[in-house]
Amino acid sequence: MMVIEMEQMLTSIQNVMVRQLAGLKEKKGRDATGMFLVEGVRLVEEALQARVDIRQVVYSPKIYDTPRGRELMEAITKSKLISQLVSAKVLSHLTDTESPQGIAAAVRIPTVGLPEIKIDNKLLLVVDGVQDPGNLGTIVRTALAAGVGGIICTQGTVDLYNPKALRSTMGAVFKVPVVQNLSDIALDSWLGANGVPIVLADPNGEVAYYEADLTPPLAIVVGSEAHGPGEILRSRAGLRIRIPLSGGVESLNVAVAAALVLFESARQRSMRP
Repeated sequence: MMVIEMEQMLTSIQNVMVRQLAGLKEKKGRDATGMFLVEGVRLVEEALQARVDIRQVVYSPKIYDTPRGRELMEAITKSKLISQLVSAKVLSHLTDTESPQGIAAAVRIPTVGLPEIKIDNKLLLVVDGVQDPGNLGTIVRTALAAGVGGIICTQGTVDLYNPKALRSTMGAVFKVPVVQNLSDIALDSWLGANGVPIVLADPNGEVAYYEADLTPPLAIVVGSEAHGPGEILRSRAGLRIRIPLSGGVESLNVAVAAALVLFESARQRSMRP
């Protein structure tokens, strides 16, 4: 049997470090510290592999229950990251999941601006006003799988570093550049200056999505679940595409709609030399 030597356990939720990390579950805490919290083995693995700025790791004895958990802790030790053993109670207090996997990490929020977004012959995705964190996380994961060059979230879109959104990305947040909190005016100006046309996903669009040319460079815009994209992007769109629906259904979940459109673009790109 493997014997693992562990450091002294932190057991108080009133500890200063614990209180700061617990605050990362809320946007005001993330804004104040410039950090967000990733929970679970997979997301911490992805953060390590992506070589992002991990500031603090906290773990409970549960992490050593599985070979994968032990391998992760070995990698953390080799990386010389700051880590702290905490009780199951403390970890549960820090995390947003009902059954924590035994580990969480505080990560510095990356500074991603428009210069980091790839334009040349790349498909861009604009998320305008989406409020549900699960939908946003799923959209980011889908966009990565569909090969987008970057994602731009406008003002009014839910924070990508919300715990539920992060879990829904399944690690994609570390693999695709995402600009947050950009105004519609600034976005429209930037797209225009770079000659990137806007294609708007709209239930009342004039063209079915599979009939439109969705090969890049272009920016596909998906809007909020309740109201769709804002007026500025709506008025400047060169093309509005729809997903034909039957059975009296008025619209699809925004993450589902984004997946259909993005993978139609991927299909079209795969057929071009």
